[in-house]
Amino acid sequence: GTSDPASARSPPHTPFSFTVEMALLPPMVWRQVQKKVLVNCDLPNLKDVSITITEKGFEFKGKQGDKEYEINVPLSHEIVPDESRWFGNDRSVSIILTKADDSVFWEKLSSDSNLKRVVKADLVNWIDEDDDSYTGNFAEPEDAGMGGMGGMGGMGG
Repeated sequence: GTSDPASARSPPHTPFSFTVEMALLPPMVWRQVQKKVLVNCDLPNLKDVSITITEKGFEFKGKQGDKEYEINVPLSHEIVPDESRWFGNDRSVSIILTKADDSVFWEKLSSDSNLKRVVKADLVNWIDEDDDSYTGNFAEPEDAGMGGMGGMGGMGG
């Protein structure tokens, strides 16, 4: 009886023990105009997407094949859930959040700094506060017929 009971109980840690149950964090990019914040998740062919939006954050869930994605993003500023919405197609999911205070330029999307590696600023389309189009709006599906999303394909390589 020289075996230490503690070590018998906990097997050596392998990073792959829980891959099956563990949801992955979906990669997201965000940008803003004066009144709204747009968050894009460019994962093709997502199924069972469910997005819950509250004043202080949003939760995203979706499946892609046998992978499950899930993220809970606490926002750095409050939004208006009733005026926020999301839509998706077979290429990506977009979440449009309406700022509660449109005088605020958001320096960051989330108050959780651990999410920085998955939630990144959309530098390709980033609009600065003093940019002319900052006071405009995003092209949304009703008025853009999804044409506004064109040109983003093929970036993933």
